[in-house]
Amino acid sequence: MKTFNLFLGSFVVLAALLAPPALLGSVVAGAVGVLLMLTATLPSMSAAAPVPRAPVVQVVKIHEPLRVVELANGVVLFKNVNGQLVTRFFRAR
Repeated sequence: MKTFNLFLGSFVVLAALLAPPALLGSVVAGAVGVLLMLTATLPSMSAAAPVPRAPVVQVVKIHEPLRVVELANGVVLFKNVNGQLVTRFFRAR
């Protein structure tokens, strides 16, 4: 793209120096039209958009046994976390 911009810029400067001011617009417009027709025949350099893939998801369910002990003022939950017995106390409302 930089080569095209350099070529187009040098062409406009050259046309401004050589062509009379009354014809300058027509010369530049004609040259740009010819360049657009030439670039339309060239193969496209743009990369195709990647096709979106469905994300790979792994679902793992681990069912650990919970032991629940009801007390007069709440509930105690017992479960194993990393091989250690963990307790959690929830007060009744």
